[in-house]
Amino acid sequence: GETATDKEGVVIELNLSTSSISNLTSFPTVPSFDPEYHPQPPTLATFSHQATDTGFLSYCQTPSGSGALQHQLSNGDQKTKEIIFQSVMLCDLLDMVTNHQSCQVVQKLCSCVGHDMLEKLVIPVNKQFITLSLHPSGHQAVLAVLAVASQDQKNMITSQLENENTLLQLLKDQHGYFVVQRCLPYIQAETISCIAKSLECRVVEVGRHPKASAFLQEFFRQFNGKDRLVDILQEKVMDSLECLAYCDTGLWLVQTVIKLGQPTAITTAIGWLENNMQNVLEDCKAVFVARTLVQQLLARSMKGIQNTWSQAMDRLVDKMIDTLVVVRENTLPLIIVAAMHHAGHIVVQEVARQKEWLGNSREKMKRVMEQHRI
Repeated sequence: GETATDKEGVVIELNLSTSSISNLTSFPTVPSFDPEYHPQPPTLATFSHQATDTGFLSYCQTPSGSGALQHQLSNGDQKTKEIIFQSVMLCDLLDMVTNHQSCQVVQKLCSCVGHDMLEKLVIPVNKQFITLSLHPSGHQAVLAVLAVASQDQKNMITSQLENENTLLQLLKDQHGYFVVQRCLPYIQAETISCIAKSLECRVVEVGRHPKASAFLQEFFRQFNGKDRLVDILQEKVMDSLECLAYCDTGLWLVQTVIKLGQPTAITTAIGWLENNMQNVLEDCKAVFVARTLVQQLLARSMKGIQNTWSQAMDRLVDKMIDTLVVVRENTLPLIIVAAMHHAGHIVVQEVARQKEWLGNSREKMKRVMEQHRI
């Protein structure tokens, strides 16, 4: 048989049998500094019927053992793969995938076995979905299963996101977040509705959390206009503008909803900006929400033609011009103050850059700018 050295410095005899698992024998190792020692890459670590699953597990958890098994899964014949699969299934899956080395074997196994074998692997992964998804290496096994599972198998796994507690627990975890993100392309209509319903009363909590907010942004991008509950959830986000627009993570969520262009969302943002113009233009976070809104309004405007969006843009520009602010005993239009502000200038710059798309407010803005030499 061929040999490999494990992490304890023991040479392992490796014998592949297609009918049964042969004995594991240990020998004193040749010192690693011996220049005449050139170990050959192993073919497969096997065990006798009397050997315990713990023995196989221990071997999987060594770099040499994990590497040997992955090599055989890539290059071995079908019988070899079946032997490895049977040995893996004799182990406790949680023990296998919560170790980096043995988890790599499971990941490799997922892409090398047929549908029937994969089904046997999917069932325990599904049963321990939460625990595995939250684990540094365990979540990689879940991702590997999702990548090759059938649609029915994916449905079985992703349906667990219909549970509100499960969803929130994963979204707020650095590993669980990646699992939920990977599930998005596979979730069915019923699960989409359940997720939207679960988050309806949690938009501020989710919007302020870095991972959860990123998920919700992608959720909106993928399912915008495809489910009424998703549209309602977007409306809830816009109803929470005061809580989200001034927040590092919340502002990105609000911008995403505005960019998706639902008329109700844009209308809500217009009202919010009109009522909070000065505060927004002087805030280094909320000002980006204002710029996104301005960009969307100008994109929907038509030169020389008044429509709902161009009229709204004119109102916002008029508001910036007509609002007077006292600065060092000088009374100035807000648009001038904002133009000199480290945050507000990005909105004024955007308006000035696309001033040709403005309606009645264009000439008024030009006069103010010329008067103050901006």
